[in-house]
Amino acid sequence: GKDGRLAVAKKRFHYDENNTEIDLGQVGDVFEVNPEIIFLLLENNFIPVIASVAMGEDGSDYNVNADNFAGSIAGGLNADQLIMLTDIDGLMMDPSDHSTLVPHLKIDDIKELEGKVIKGGMIPKIEACRYAVEKGAKNVIILNGTKPELIEAAVKNEKIHGTIISK
Repeated sequence: GKDGRLAVAKKRFHYDENNTEIDLGQVGDVFEVNPEIIFLLLENNFIPVIASVAMGEDGSDYNVNADNFAGSIAGGLNADQLIMLTDIDGLMMDPSDHSTLVPHLKIDDIKELEGKVIKGGMIPKIEACRYAVEKGAKNVIILNGTKPELIEAAVKNEKIHGTIISK
């Protein structure tokens, strides 16, 4: 991600319940994507493989959460879709009941589900999905990556069994 300044990051801090700033070390958040290098690689028949490491404006390297990094790149590319893989079928109103899968979610409806339905490992995934769509991706699909047939169907734009997030 730092090659060719594809992704530029700023240092990320955590704030505890007392609003005390905690330094996370070399952890960052992408604030700028320069997709020209990706287009150049694709035009020359190369498949980009991108690590979720970005350069800071000061030249420091920052590790970026992979979901957030993917969302940043998808937004910067104005991608038609980003497929986010997890080990569950998508966002569910009740994680123990597969019949409660949310097939489609608008980014404006995310806020009301935070802390209730969106919790644990789904928090950074949904954060990345929202960011991708806000920054230019048309939609994001959360799929169960342990079921290859679901990935194939999504890539072929067939019936999607997961959660589609869009504007």
